Amino acid sequence: MLAATKTKKRNEEFYPIKTFEVCNYLADNAVQLCSDFYLLYDAVKNKGAKQFEFDLEMLTKQLDYAFQRYILYAVTREARHAMGDAFDNEDALSSIAVETDRIISELHLHPCIRNDPIEVAKVIFICIRNTKEDILNYLHDLECLFGCEGWHTGYGDEPWRKITLLLIDRLTEPDPNLYAFVDRVWHAQHNYYYFLDKLIRARRGMGVYRTLEDVLRAKFNGDYQELLSYTSYPQLKRYFRKTI
Repeated sequence: MLAATKTKKRNEEFYPIKTFEVCNYLADNAVQLCSDFYLLYDAVKNKGAKQFEFDLEMLTKQLDYAFQRYILYAVTREARHAMGDAFDNEDALSSIAVETDRIISELHLHPCIRNDPIEVAKVIFICIRNTKEDILNYLHDLECLFGCEGWHTGYGDEPWRKITLLLIDRLTEPDPNLYAFVDRVWHAQHNYYYFLDKLIRARRGMGVYRTLEDVLRAKFNGDYQELLSYTSYPQLKRYFRKTI
């Protein structure tokens, strides 16, 4: 029985492919989730509203779960441009692992799957083992690739290196601060937009993405009315109407 348990643990996937469906949920509900997170955080951490502590903890864990998968999906999708006419550095390409080369080559050859996180995850885990160690090795390859000179304007480059580092840091920190991680991901930007735009615009359109921008701007400005108009928590609406 013990041997069977050990075998099962060895065979467990670090990021099961089917769980990448959460990326679609994140894209479809980003405006509400963002409003909920910042309202709950403010209520609990800044105003001491203990009645929302459990809700904040649960939502933060759910966003952590979703963001880890979304980052892996998004950086893989972006890396495919290294195989096209957006990157002029063959020496950098020759320095990455064969498995990394296969992944981004496959995405470059089949761009139609770029908006399907599950299909992108299948490509990743056909080429590398679904273990924390192999995923980190792959991420370090992408960090190096994005950090190289040769990227054309609007592709890859330093913004995507920093996005890749978000997940590397999350997976290597011994005691990660999930609130800080979630906040950093909401605000992470690539060359033109918040990087969550990739799937939001594909699934919901530019208007929904612009609304997410409005929510993040409202959070920065302390505009509770804007945030409250999108929250899924009626009790938060009642709470803030009494305090603002």
